[in-house]
Amino acid sequence: MDTPEKRTIRTLASKKDLWEYNILQNKPYIKYELSELWNDFEKIDGCLVAASPKLKDNLAEIKDRSRSSMKTEIVAVDMAAKFLIDNGIEPDFIVCCESSKEATRILDFDCDIPLICDVVTNPEIVKNWKGEKLFFVTNNSCIDLDNNKELFWQRHQKLSGVTTMLKMGGNVGSAGLSYLLSVRNCNRIYLYGHEFCWKKGAEMYCGGIQSELANKRIITEQQAGTLYETTDMNNDTVYTNMSLQTFCDWYKDIMKMYPGVIVNHTNAGLLYTKES
Repeated sequence: MDTPEKRTIRTLASKKDLWEYNILQNKPYIKYELSELWNDFEKIDGCLVAASPKLKDNLAEIKDRSRSSMKTEIVAVDMAAKFLIDNGIEPDFIVCCESSKEATRILDFDCDIPLICDVVTNPEIVKNWKGEKLFFVTNNSCIDLDNNKELFWQRHQKLSGVTTMLKMGGNVGSAGLSYLLSVRNCNRIYLYGHEFCWKKGAEMYCGGIQSELANKRIITEQQAGTLYETTDMNNDTVYTNMSLQTFCDWYKDIMKMYPGVIVNHTNAGLLYTKES
């Protein structure tokens, strides 16, 4: 039986060389680390915006938060960025961790918003991005058996020269959450577009963006036998997969670690507890 652990091992094995190649290609563009934005004293709230279909229902609320008297930074995952901009919301930062070539289409638009990126991000994205780029290394405990049993984060630090690390839960949104919790030390973080599922026959991403990529990912999950039906917080039947469920569980664990700090304002999906 396939498990999240087995999939993680396969991902590491298949992408290890690609990640190292990307780091070496990105090195000439590494000028700033994410730690440049470290905040100890300023009171800040954060909005973390992911790209689920229900994001369109929260656009007005996100705009209101951006105009709040309390300083609020809007951080968008790569897939949500263009949708926000097209709807009159300019994020303060965009987060990208995508290493594959197919991911270059996600950020294929002119923009000078600062980009928060993993050192393994696809080099075409890094090279073509017009805004500032702030780099980090993903903190994980996996060992590279081909390189003297170094931890992956140690290997990536050595190759890139970047020391700033973020603890992630496997997806780009978790990098944004880790950034807002640690680097920016936010008082409150509001989550939007965090469903971790989609309805049958409906769009997978907000506004139907990147539909070709969405369909490809759905087919891949179907072929792997990891796509399944479940019910969301509104008792609606939805589709999800093992990866999305694992990411969602990570969010739930982090929310328990920071009670009252992380607030989910997505009005559908799987990010809820029985008590809520």
